[in-house]
Amino acid sequence: MPQADLNVANQSGLAFRQDLNNQLLALGTLQSGSSAPSTTYAYMLWADTSTSPATVRMRNGANNAWIVVGTSDTANLGLLPSATAASTYAPLTGTGASGTWPISISGNAATATTATTATTLSGTGSLSALDYSYTADFPSVRPSLLLDFANSKALDPRVSFSRASTGTYVGADGLIKTAAINEPRFDHNPSTGESLGLLIEESRTNLLTYSEQFNNAAWTKSNTTVSANAAIAPDGTTTADLVYPNSTGSGRSLYQSAAGTIGVSYTRSIFLKTNGIRYACLGCGGPSLAAWFDLQNGTVGTIAGGVTATIQSYGSGWYRCSVTNTASGTTIFFGDLILASADNSTSVTANGTDGIYYWGAQLEAGAFPTSYIPTTAATVTRSADVAQMTGTNFTSWYRQDEGTVYCQATSNSTANSAYWSLQGSSSNGITVLVYPSNRISYQVIDTSAQADLNFAAYSSVGVARTAAAYKANDFAVAGNGGTVSTDTSGTVPTLTSFVIGNYPGGGTSYDYSGTISRLAFYPLRLSNAQLQNLTAV
Repeated sequence: MPQADLNVANQSGLAFRQDLNNQLLALGTLQSGSSAPSTTYAYMLWADTSTSPATVRMRNGANNAWIVVGTSDTANLGLLPSATAASTYAPLTGTGASGTWPISISGNAATATTATTATTLSGTGSLSALDYSYTADFPSVRPSLLLDFANSKALDPRVSFSRASTGTYVGADGLIKTAAINEPRFDHNPSTGESLGLLIEESRTNLLTYSEQFNNAAWTKSNTTVSANAAIAPDGTTTADLVYPNSTGSGRSLYQSAAGTIGVSYTRSIFLKTNGIRYACLGCGGPSLAAWFDLQNGTVGTIAGGVTATIQSYGSGWYRCSVTNTASGTTIFFGDLILASADNSTSVTANGTDGIYYWGAQLEAGAFPTSYIPTTAATVTRSADVAQMTGTNFTSWYRQDEGTVYCQATSNSTANSAYWSLQGSSSNGITVLVYPSNRISYQVIDTSAQADLNFAAYSSVGVARTAAAYKANDFAVAGNGGTVSTDTSGTVPTLTSFVIGNYPGGGTSYDYSGTISRLAFYPLRLSNAQLQNLTAV
């Protein structure tokens, strides 16, 4: 539907009538469109058709941001009607009236929806443990800061964000998108479309060239033929190449190499889709350092010693396959990428048509794959994402003497990295860190290390819900509903900023790689039971 600037210019005859009709039509259809109207006014309504059904949004009073009102094609825009003295609501479970809804909740406090035992819920707003108080032991105080990245898919204007390069992410439609320099990325599960939140990544370099052009001479072919731009790629463009064997036998492959450093971990990743040939072998210099991938069932097959491997569905038959190993030489190979007729085989039968679609090859220094970095004639570096709150944007919600930070995040890394940090001068700060050996650590440093509380045998890769509380001589942390760890000695450092995805006071880089779904700050040292309940899975 048309969008308009709601301003009828001076003009004559038919032009005036057409302009007026367009303005009225824009009003009548709530300025509907997949992107925001170019001209905005305070309190303007817009039906955002980039979602299905459309999301109804309203411009805020300062005319600098859009606020979600509700969902079209849904009664009351998906909102609960306001109650009056005579209102009676049918209960969700049990019996109840006059605005009291006996309901029950199990699972993660922030997102639970499954009913079990009746529990009274009171409050206003959206259904979220961060906003409501429960008869069970949940916070009765509302958070003074709530960054709900997964639902809002927007950056709070108080957050300063930068990234000195472009970067890719997965959009709500499952396709790979490109964000401009200094544009935040809100990532999605490529298979389900689930919103994962704000994507924060460390700096990485794709050491390969021509990452989408396998017919280029940069790729060495061994008894293979490349048909360029033969299929639709994971970014929605027709740039995927078909690679097929030109004769029957072993070692039908292609590869590329780059300079590396002995003892450093390197990860190779590529998007693959079967076109008659079911298996691919992705190696680190040959089958003895390789893993096989079943592109029909989307599973990892045989894995040779010394490597790790992953596979992730990107929909429409596409899978991102990766292998990681530690370099034993200074030449790092991407491949051989061998076409195979069976698991743990290097042989294939050629018929001139069957092959595998290739797209988006990446070789990067690191123990896990990060978001895709496209290249052509030269290697490309994606800069680190930097997000923080300082000055009055920080002091407006922060409490110095006590508080609690809740975080829901999905990490891709087992290396030293920080979900968040409250940062002061020098190395002073409060932070929750992903550490090696599958553990997460809560640290408080005021001149010297004080609280250092660990989640024993806790898997740091995957979704983690943590709640970390501080108060002089009274520190505590819980994760995913587990046992609360406490420390009863220490002071609270003077803090001046909130850093998302890093701990700059750590002395070395603690850049995070993953998504942040939700962050909240409670201006209170919550009880241990509340910390546990907030993070319960």
